[in-house]
Amino acid sequence: MYMAERAEFYQLIGARIKALRVEKEKNQQEMADIIGLKRSSMAQIESGNQAISMFHAYLISKTLKISICDLLDTIDTAYLSFDEPTYARLAPKQRNEVMQVLNELPIDEEVTDGN
Repeated sequence: MYMAERAEFYQLIGARIKALRVEKEKNQQEMADIIGLKRSSMAQIESGNQAISMFHAYLISKTLKISICDLLDTIDTAYLSFDEPTYARLAPKQRNEVMQVLNELPIDEEVTDGN
């Protein structure tokens, strides 16, 4: 039912990860080594062809020295601009629960201070 929206979501998050990785001057192999994936998996995530776990999203955000919310921020805005996005169909309580989970993830001081 939500397959097209799911595919679009993973393409958006993959593009965001790639843009941030390039901005931070890291290559796919470096990122893959740090987060414990193969380079081919990193490439698949960035192209939107492979789903990313919350844990790997957390590791990527930590490696790039950004918060996981910053990683997902552009995705949220872009995703909500679609005609019938999954996120927009969530009840307010469900949206709050999603944000609560994201906000409770441990983030090192190094990640949040922008350095």
